[in-house]
Amino acid sequence: MKMLAHLVVPLCILVTCSFVEAIFAQRSYAKSSHKTVRALSLCQVHYALGEINVLLAPEGLRLECVKSGIVAVAAPPQWNVSLFNPVTKKFTRCSVEQCHSLGANFLTIYKHGNMAHIPFALPSRATVCGIAALKLESLDSFAKNLNNRYLRHEVHPSSASKATYVISSSLAIPKAEAFVMARLYGLREFDGIPLEFKFFRVKSLRKATVVLSTKSCEKKVVPITLFQCPSNFERVDSMETLFAESASGEGGIGLIIQEMDSSKEFPVNNKGH
Repeated sequence: MKMLAHLVVPLCILVTCSFVEAIFAQRSYAKSSHKTVRALSLCQVHYALGEINVLLAPEGLRLECVKSGIVAVAAPPQWNVSLFNPVTKKFTRCSVEQCHSLGANFLTIYKHGNMAHIPFALPSRATVCGIAALKLESLDSFAKNLNNRYLRHEVHPSSASKATYVISSSLAIPKAEAFVMARLYGLREFDGIPLEFKFFRVKSLRKATVVLSTKSCEKKVVPITLFQCPSNFERVDSMETLFAESASGEGGIGLIIQEMDSSKEFPVNNKGH
């Protein structure tokens, strides 16, 4: 009996400790799930991805594609990118270095190059929706060289001859967020958040093709959980699996990517990436 008592007492203590730890863990989770943070909310429009609702905060980044329903989130310290579909409850994850444009082929605009390869001159000051920004213009030498190549039939008529890129200059946002956004949008990485990007085709310098624009900006207080991937979602191996269905069940980004690849305006050139 004494031996049994010696076994029962420690077991009771162990069970009690586990119960107390579970209660504290539950309270900690509840407290975390109710925590709110101040964020900057942007409404952006991307040529390929459509309207995107963006949330920026030191605690994380959230991009929600309205057309497809797909959400991308990233948070410190690793800033790994999780993309998930709230309808199918599936997600995939990659490191910030592995994060690529969802429609990389679409953004190929001249032979052996893409949006990320356009050289820019020193920036000038600008403002977008009340955000202090830097405006970068492509080098004149780049346009001249491309025009000469066009006359020799070395580049496609839809290739970009001139480009304008506007990025934020004073937002108190981690640099990693700007890097993730640029990667997802298929644009060149700078320290500032991508706000606008447009280019002029070598065959037509009068009409600009707007790749990215920012329509509105406002400050919000949001739950910190918006910067996290739901813990009960099923992980899939590839983005193709994740993008198989959209929120409307009509193909979503899968169809968008197919449209990009078959675009007559933009020649598909995988060597450019």
